[in-house]
Amino acid sequence: MSRRLGVAACVIAAAALLHAPGAAADHSVIEWVSHGAPPGEPVGVGYSAHSSPDGSSVVYITGGRLVPQDTDSALDLYEWTDGVNELLSIGPAGGNAEVSVEDEIAASRDLSRVLFITEEGLVPEDTDRARDLYEHAGGATRLLTNGGVPFEGRGLYHSTPRVNYVTPDGSHVFFTTRDPLVPEDTAEDSALIEDVYVRSQGVTRLVTAYPDGGNAIGSFGGATTNGSRAWFNASLPLVPEDQDGYEYDVYERSGGTTTLVSRGISGNTFFAGASADGSRIFIGSFNFDPRSARLNTEMGFVIDSPELAQSIGDTFARSIPGSAYEVRLAADGGLRWVENAGSQQIVHETEPGTTFWKRLVISLISMLPIEWLL
Repeated sequence: MSRRLGVAACVIAAAALLHAPGAAADHSVIEWVSHGAPPGEPVGVGYSAHSSPDGSSVVYITGGRLVPQDTDSALDLYEWTDGVNELLSIGPAGGNAEVSVEDEIAASRDLSRVLFITEEGLVPEDTDRARDLYEHAGGATRLLTNGGVPFEGRGLYHSTPRVNYVTPDGSHVFFTTRDPLVPEDTAEDSALIEDVYVRSQGVTRLVTAYPDGGNAIGSFGGATTNGSRAWFNASLPLVPEDQDGYEYDVYERSGGTTTLVSRGISGNTFFAGASADGSRIFIGSFNFDPRSARLNTEMGFVIDSPELAQSIGDTFARSIPGSAYEVRLAADGGLRWVENAGSQQIVHETEPGTTFWKRLVISLISMLPIEWLL
């Protein structure tokens, strides 16, 4: 990529960030962020950028060598503050190997805490040459993941960590990894099981934990904005109240205690959202799509407004009858589809829009034991 194209991309990114609503920076000026490369050397493209609320700081990834400490041509993490660039993906044990940082970064709102992933060992204790999670805060680079589990006689297995959520003030970082980072993470098949951890006040704690010790199989759901409460989905019964076997349930971890949230709900459930203070949460059911085990592929809204609810109800009452079929149970036990065509009602004895062969396939599929996935 040419120097001109790289510079253009970075200028555009900076302009977009500095024009964010509420930014204190001068909105009439476009500032070049990714500058500082030696003359004639390409600066690369800046991307995966985060901006502080006032627009005075930007963290981003670039392949350009923008400061003298950066002597490699790999992708590195930089922070631009008031016109000055600082290299963040560097530490006392490394930072200039030809190893790029991963293209996903996370940060607190004011950028005082920045999270990134790299294979390069930046501190002496990182000796595994595996992808690890680092944080840069207070001018120092720290390693957050440093584990690995024996796997089928082939040495240590290392997973790639994933940042799930950073609270706006940066006080809590929730992340997922298969590597056991604390003594409570004792599952024999840890190489195949992801756990959710939280890093706060310099301490790493296991979120997906049994009430009496040990770790569960879980995936991150969400957390309050202050990080004091977190929710996760688990397929193992963690408390006596969970009586539905190995179906997925929603649990809460708060104050070192694990509690069942989806109490009294049959079938698989998953966490879909929560209010900022955690006073209300939204729980959904699985789709047929198996990705729902780990990804939230179903969304909904909970809106506390009687006026809006009445308006939506009235809209449905007016529009739905003319654009949908009404399914009724006939006297013979079969189904009938009623179509409202103006002032006339048309009754269909077979499902509209289907053929004999399509109905036959659906009938055969309905015999499969897959109801729990629906």
